[in-house]
Amino acid sequence: MIRRSNGGMGAETRSSEVIEDLSRQVAKKGQRLARLEFRNFVQEIESGGAFDLNVALPPRLSGPVRHAPPADPAVARHQASREAPLEVPLGDIAWTEAPHALPVYGIHCPAMGGREFAVALLRLLGDHHRKPLVRFVFICDTLTPIPLLGRYGFAVHYLGGEPLQDAMSELSARFDIGQVRALDDARQLWRRDDDIGQ
Repeated sequence: MIRRSNGGMGAETRSSEVIEDLSRQVAKKGQRLARLEFRNFVQEIESGGAFDLNVALPPRLSGPVRHAPPADPAVARHQASREAPLEVPLGDIAWTEAPHALPVYGIHCPAMGGREFAVALLRLLGDHHRKPLVRFVFICDTLTPIPLLGRYGFAVHYLGGEPLQDAMSELSARFDIGQVRALDDARQLWRRDDDIGQ
């Protein structure tokens, strides 16, 4: 119960106590929700049907719709740098007090078998759930993992046949990606010149 004060320092102190209490409750509920979402994620992966797409897709879809790029890559980088990067979510399976302070890494998801993909994804996201160190943009060669990753609040990008290296100038600017790692073995595939991460 919140009591009103006649003003002065007592009211300010009580207000700060209420705010601190609310912050603790939000943190506790955020952690609980992340645990629940991670448990649901693991169950979905282990069910064996997490990557089943019941949609008839053409053999190859065209890549994302883009405005006609300038002929000069330097002009393209300049245009992309003028736009503010999109906000990259932490994902529903993890919680931290300051997610926006974490750097953004791309995770390249090549075409892989469902079981192989599930094992690699569980390894990566299990670590992410326990101790989030970065925010992820999953950069996918196929559409298969996108519905699952989207359901759990992750940022995704479909390459649509475009080589990863060719897409990185635009993706780096759009999402403020510092580096890209391979999902299967975590090797570094790309790094922005000013990124200081390991």
